[in-house]
Amino acid sequence: MNIELQNQFVTELREELLKQLDDLSMGNLEGRLPKLKAAVRILEQLPILSVPVEEKDTGEDKGIEEINWLEAYETSVQPAVISPVLQSDEVIFHRHLRGGFADDQYIGEKLVRNLRLEHEDIIRLSNNNGKPYVTIVKKGPGNECPGRIQINHCLIEDIKGKTLIRSHYLDAELVPLSIGEITLSYDEIQRFDLNPNDIVDLAYLESQPNNIQVIWKHSFNSVHNTPLPSSNYKKANVNPATAKMRAALFPGLSGKRVLVIGGEERHPDYREAFEDCGSIFTGLKGSASQEVVETHARKSDVAILICTAIRTNTSEYSTRILKEYQVPYTRLYSDGIETLLRAADNPKSEGENHE
Repeated sequence: MNIELQNQFVTELREELLKQLDDLSMGNLEGRLPKLKAAVRILEQLPILSVPVEEKDTGEDKGIEEINWLEAYETSVQPAVISPVLQSDEVIFHRHLRGGFADDQYIGEKLVRNLRLEHEDIIRLSNNNGKPYVTIVKKGPGNECPGRIQINHCLIEDIKGKTLIRSHYLDAELVPLSIGEITLSYDEIQRFDLNPNDIVDLAYLESQPNNIQVIWKHSFNSVHNTPLPSSNYKKANVNPATAKMRAALFPGLSGKRVLVIGGEERHPDYREAFEDCGSIFTGLKGSASQEVVETHARKSDVAILICTAIRTNTSEYSTRILKEYQVPYTRLYSDGIETLLRAADNPKSEGENHE
């Protein structure tokens, strides 16, 4: 990159940074952080790009075109990254400390979790009465957001009048936080209505270990002091009539071995529903390896792929394996229980999409 182009980058970035910092406040900080961070990253990379690159002289006076510095960062600073080909209405989701962004649209933490959005998923945005409506088009490569660290299922404690986090649950076992004790601020306690024995998720940037934030407070139907394994989070009182109705509606599922790939957070609910119908349920994570998928596929009568919660490469080799073992399967873009029951009862053997 020549010095003239570098200077233009610096000028554009200085103007943009001044504009972003002019009326910066806590109210707009989260929305402006992506541009501020991108600008700093470009400045960090400019010295590296100062080595001249030999180009064939075509005799044309190319001049310097107007630069969109955010696009320039993506194309010039990270030339090794191959961007996916997107349709005009598709965008890439970028995970942030809390929630994330797609273009300039902020997507809240609740929606991220409801849709199981991950960094670099390809999504489609639309507007629904002033609120963003998100549709997942394709799961991304499954990479974590660079520099972002998340710690799940942290226990809130009250020690001598201080609200602290000292440990978190790992596979239902309470273990100390590797980053040490965290004292929560009054603002965070008020914002999330935190109390002793609450369970929260934390996130922070690797470069800013002292800026740890609560990003989510878990809500459980029953009151307990220790989180149970996911298989225990079932409805407290199962209605026997519901079980009988399911068995009557889907008699063909009795005795069937059902394999569900993806959507592991709902596997306890799926297991309960399929067992109501007399089925044998097996659930695999959306990141399951090829060997694991093959092991369970050859023992299954029918399979379901939850497309909104499965890695792209897992989806690809899963469909190939299911075809190889002649296991009927359906690709679902919704994760409702009745939808899964219908799909298992009447699978789309050729892998057709089933909304």
